[in-house]
Amino acid sequence: MLRPLFLIEDESLKRLLCKYNYIDTIVEHPSIMFANYEYKEGTNKVWGIRILVWFFHRVVKKQLLNRERATKMLLKLGMPKYFSNYPSYLLKGNDNWNIVRYQVPKKNERIAIYTVMTGDYDDIKTPLYESVNCDYFLFTNNANIVEVKGWKVIHIKESIGNLLLSRKVKMLPHMYLPTEYEVSVYVDASVLIWGNIVELTHYLNKDISFAVTKHSVRNKVIDELNVCYEYNIINKQAYNQALKRYDEFTKEGFKDDMGLAECGILIRRHSDRDLQKLMEMWWYEFQNGCGRDQIYLMPVIHKMKFKSYRLIDGFVFSNQFCVVEGHNKERK
Repeated sequence: MLRPLFLIEDESLKRLLCKYNYIDTIVEHPSIMFANYEYKEGTNKVWGIRILVWFFHRVVKKQLLNRERATKMLLKLGMPKYFSNYPSYLLKGNDNWNIVRYQVPKKNERIAIYTVMTGDYDDIKTPLYESVNCDYFLFTNNANIVEVKGWKVIHIKESIGNLLLSRKVKMLPHMYLPTEYEVSVYVDASVLIWGNIVELTHYLNKDISFAVTKHSVRNKVIDELNVCYEYNIINKQAYNQALKRYDEFTKEGFKDDMGLAECGILIRRHSDRDLQKLMEMWWYEFQNGCGRDQIYLMPVIHKMKFKSYRLIDGFVFSNQFCVVEGHNKERK
């Protein structure tokens, strides 16, 4: 589950924090223990997150908190399970770049983390954490972008417009990522990675090849479509076209009770052929649609009778893995 980074935890943890003379802010929001804020001159942004497992090691050692209780607290605060099982484990950071490399268990396959920036729609955000066994790819059609710290830049040239190109790469990783990668995590360019985002691939298994976050507010496609029109995200022509297509989906049996996805993060075993067919149908609907990808995903999943997916609970905008910082400018 995606958890908010800052949570107000239980009173017993607050008492322990007070006992060790932590400042009031940390006592009130114990999750801040997992963030070491460092002001980087000229940015006015929050950078650098350090996991402080040593605190739990200390209180367990002094028998102020048993191991089981410490493990539960770590899980509640959003720690990966294998760290929670070892409260005394202390991660080491790279002071030069404020990047922590997680010592995750080794896997046979490498995983691709990727994003897309077409035109100059977004500022490129260097990941604050780098996950072991992962490679980070930035796809762009901007020739001025040559080198970006934390990302391997891949230039793409297709004459279909910036919005369409960004969504095509987003939806069709099997067409753009190097063939040696079978699993990928897509993040929007508006997302700043500040945690071990490879943990999200744990949602995949032999039965699940696609995981995507639930919408944080709405549950129905029609509600999302109406909001997009109400707030001028799409114009009347696009709305009417999308509404007509929605009606066609419902006549084909789509009941709009499957939930609604928030498509800023996509976790996929993109080598799965059935998933590739689903993504290609999603891309087809999008390029002939209103320009909002989440409008078409659930209807396409229904139409394709695709069962190997999961909607993830949790807060997608700020969690233990990443935060959405917003887009740089209006898409053209």
